[in-house]
Amino acid sequence: MLSNSSAPAERARRDPERGNVIMSMLVILILGALTASAVALSQSTLRTTERAQDQDLAIGGIDLAIAEATTRIELGETVEFSGKGSVGETTYRYTATPGKGTAEWIVYGEGIAGDVRSAAEVTVTGTFTGANPYAFVVNTKMDLAKDSVSISEPIAVNGSIAVSGTTGNLRFHLFNPLGRCSGCTNTETFPTAWPTPTPATPATSRACPFATLTESNGRQSTVYGLLGTLDGQNGVPYRCTFNSGNSVFGHMPIIIYETITIKNPPLIVHVDDRVTLWFLRANVNPTGRASDFRVQAVGGPTTANGYQYGQFWDDGTKLTGVVYAPQRQLQANSVNIRGAFTVGALSSSSSASVIVQAESSVVDSSRDWAISNWHRVEVRP
Repeated sequence: MLSNSSAPAERARRDPERGNVIMSMLVILILGALTASAVALSQSTLRTTERAQDQDLAIGGIDLAIAEATTRIELGETVEFSGKGSVGETTYRYTATPGKGTAEWIVYGEGIAGDVRSAAEVTVTGTFTGANPYAFVVNTKMDLAKDSVSISEPIAVNGSIAVSGTTGNLRFHLFNPLGRCSGCTNTETFPTAWPTPTPATPATSRACPFATLTESNGRQSTVYGLLGTLDGQNGVPYRCTFNSGNSVFGHMPIIIYETITIKNPPLIVHVDDRVTLWFLRANVNPTGRASDFRVQAVGGPTTANGYQYGQFWDDGTKLTGVVYAPQRQLQANSVNIRGAFTVGALSSSSSASVIVQAESSVVDSSRDWAISNWHRVEVRP
């Protein structure tokens, strides 16, 4: 029987080769698994990085939302409002709601980037920075009849308000500890009284001009009077002092009446105690600025010898200017003021009309707005 003596040697040679092939395949499998793991890890890292970037962009969207809402508040928004926008791949939305009065807002801001949505809330608080933020100030008492007063800005009140009828859209800032309102629907309280200092006596002044008053019985009296074209002398004030020799019914009135125009403004009128301030169908400074005309009155109504002194009367007046009489009591008939108006007390009947419009030359209601209490909240639907 023939045999092949080389067969064992051949098998011995092939066995190591077979082992090498198996090792190579194992190495390839291991490398493939490692490669797949590396790719998966890389993709996971990329997704994590992208999500982190989206989270950062969403938070940036919150900041954009709050900033835009705050800008709208600074520009004078008064009721709840919403808005939205986008910058690049980030979109945002916001809602601002009034908090405690006109000086506080709660702002919800939301940012969206990719599939990430984030939201936060802040408190936006305003502080008056203007020297005179109010066009209408009542120092002690205010009795309003239905719809007799019209003003878009808040009325500052140190004392009490009694309202018969409706106050419509009137807003009241009540200054504690005395500020309060009966019948008001839109109020905001503050911790301390609004300052209404007594006007200082001018160091330099000129005599108040006189006019002749004809009474209903035909009697003529000499009183202080302003009418026609008046020279303001760039702010040298008239000082109107009490003169018993020229008193009428126990008081010395200054009557401001007919059309008054002013050259070399401002025209300042300082009214001393016991001098009654009487606007009689006047049209004061119709083409000028409110800062061009100013009346400042000292003292309030007092009774002596059966007569009232230091009152404040109005009978059909239009005025562009400032009336500052923090202790005077005004019985309003028909007054339309563009500027600023401060009185001690005000009463108006149902047939009266008191209109006050702020004017920027004398009223500065600007505020500084500050953002606080930033905190994350749940995303709204």
